[in-house]
Amino acid sequence: MQIDTEYFDRLPHCAGVRYNQGLAYVLANRAADAIPHFGKSLADCINYTPAFDAACACYEELGQTEQLAALRKMWGVPDEEDTEPTP
Repeated sequence: MQIDTEYFDRLPHCAGVRYNQGLAYVLANRAADAIPHFGKSLADCINYTPAFDAACACYEELGQTEQLAALRKMWGVPDEEDTEPTP
């Protein structure tokens, strides 16, 4: 898959575009290739929830629990293991 990146030279912050690139990899069943694009999206806009959710889904799909836990911690989201079910 070839992705044109020429516009990054003109637009320094492209969280949505980078997210869309990652999404293209997800749709091609290439979660491992999608993660760096979601990371770049979050670097451009740290609170871009779609990129966070997509990165978490990729980490879960790939079984990368340490990376998932680190990302969730960065966002202040408790690990699912650490939360107790509500009675």
